Amino acid sequence: MIPTDYENYIKVVREDCIANGHSFTQEDEDRMRNLLAQTVVCKVIPDSEFFYRSATDYVINHCKKLIAVWDKKELPLYSEDNKPINR
Repeated sequence: MIPTDYENYIKVVREDCIANGHSFTQEDEDRMRNLLAQTVVCKVIPDSEFFYRSATDYVINHCKKLIAVWDKKELPLYSEDNKPINR
């Protein structure tokens, strides 16, 4: 499940990699496109305000069991204008 259309998702992943000091090569993009093409069902859940929130809510509400792995990065829960983020 991805929170936006394929092209925008790939763009977001590329920008996130670069912003966090990781490379995102053409080979990486090709692999991602290959994985997306192999999915049986790839649900797109658009939500421009809370980009990943809708996708997360969908997973939580539609699964029987969930294993969550924390990357140990502590992120702020609210933006500067006191809107919820990273929740």
